[in-house]
Order: sequence, then C-alpha cells, then structure tokens
Amino acid sequence: MGKRGKKKKKKKKKKKEKKKKKKKKKSKKKKKKKKKKKKKKKKKKKKEKKKKKKKKKKKKKRQCGLHDDLGLTSVPC
Repeated sequence: MGKRGKKKKKKKKKKKEKKKKKKKKKSKKKKKKKKKKKKKKKKKKKKEKKKKKKKKKKKKKRQCGLHDDLGLTSVPC
C-alpha cells in the first residue's frame, strides 16, 4: 500500500509541470499580437503628418502666383 501512494504523487507533479509550460506559450502569443497592432497605428500617424505638410506647400505656391499677376513682386514667396 505504501508504494502505490508514492507513485501517485510523482504522476501529479509531472502534470503540474506540463500545465505551466502551456501557460507560458499562450502569454508569448498574446504579446506578439499586441506589438503588431501598435506598429500599424504608428504608420497611420506618419502618413497623416506628411499629407498636412504637402497641403501647406501648395497654399504658399498659389499665393505667389496671385501676387505675380497683380504685379506685387516685393512680397516674398
């Protein structure tokens, strides 16, 4: 009877170790997914900033053209 009890205890320890390994794998997968989402958001922000800069440049060029037509060359373009 004493030997049987010892064998059962050893089996329980092995099962606990396997469960711990599975939990670690799941946590790593979740972290990778979160990192990908953050990268996508950063790219969108950069594109929006570039578009705003282009719009400002176009406005400046249009003003220069209007001044040339009126003959006001003293205004800096």
